Amino acid sequence: MHWVPRTNLFEDTAPQLEAVAVQRCGLPWKSPILSDLRKLTLWSIEEHAPQINILLDILNASPRLSELGIGFTHIQLDMHTPSRRVQLPHLRSLKVEYLYPETMTAVLNSIDVPLSATCALCTRTEDEQEMTVELADVSNRLVALAQSARNGFGTLTMQMGYVDDTRWPEDEEWDAVLKYEPEGDHLGPLSITVNASPERHVDILNHLAGRIQPYTKVSPPKLRLVDIHRTVPEDDDANLLFALHRTFPDVREIALVGLEYEAMVDALRRLFPQPGSGASPLFSRLTTLTVNRSSHENWAAWFHSHRRQTGKRGGVSPLPRNLTLRLEGGSIDTDGFRALQKLASETLSLCNVRLEGELQRAEEEEERMTYF
Repeated sequence: MHWVPRTNLFEDTAPQLEAVAVQRCGLPWKSPILSDLRKLTLWSIEEHAPQINILLDILNASPRLSELGIGFTHIQLDMHTPSRRVQLPHLRSLKVEYLYPETMTAVLNSIDVPLSATCALCTRTEDEQEMTVELADVSNRLVALAQSARNGFGTLTMQMGYVDDTRWPEDEEWDAVLKYEPEGDHLGPLSITVNASPERHVDILNHLAGRIQPYTKVSPPKLRLVDIHRTVPEDDDANLLFALHRTFPDVREIALVGLEYEAMVDALRRLFPQPGSGASPLFSRLTTLTVNRSSHENWAAWFHSHRRQTGKRGGVSPLPRNLTLRLEGGSIDTDGFRALQKLASETLSLCNVRLEGELQRAEEEEERMTYF
């Protein structure tokens, strides 16, 4: 049930507000309080939401608006009114979440947002719908940023994770998230969240990445993969790394963040095939691999074993000399550290990694001797 205030809410003494947040209720949308705003939030308004033209009137009356958020709100459309666009030159933050598809299209096509603004767009997809059509509106911003990137393309972060249980407790769908952080002060970051069934995540993320592929040939993006899941090794079409390799074969920097053991092993096997297997590595121009996990022991031991050479001496095949292996966060024990040293003796790098066992004691002794 939505509360609707009386039309003359403030009588003749309407306050000069800079920030207005409306949630689960309506307002007299033509009220003088909805002008010259700096911040406007409309959230969870099903009934009594403003019509699209009234919303655009509010935005047009607030040329200095810096923050705009619209989510879970049924903006009413008028198909008989000609489309128009509103300039918001001072907008620094735009958040549009889970509107009906037609509403999402109308809102995004009706406002001009500076490329320097931070944008977060969230949408849903249906299994039977064509992905190109479904994601066209949210990906247009991605293309505009890629076209404007001049000095290096920036970082693409892709994440798979469970949807917030408090939002749709009966759903078993996950969110696929793509974040683009372009290099340069004049371009703002963009986050695109797509709620869809898990089997569509690889296609969704690769489709979004593919929209910007034509603009990355000179300077490929840095890839940051968060919580990606293990796939059947033989099923290349369901593997995100394999799909991204086809889209960005010249990538030089990859970060693997928060991967479970099975997914970590799956990624390493594809990036660095076992010596003598005859398999070609993905991303042959890779120069930096960053691993961020709470613990590094188990995958380090597996990686050392995976790189073991066949033959009498039983040595390991080191990683390419030009490859930096960087560990971030978490902990590693003596055996794990030494295993990785054998693979990348000159290029192994640790950042905020807690050393355990003999390594920890040696480090503490070194600090003590330095102090004295």
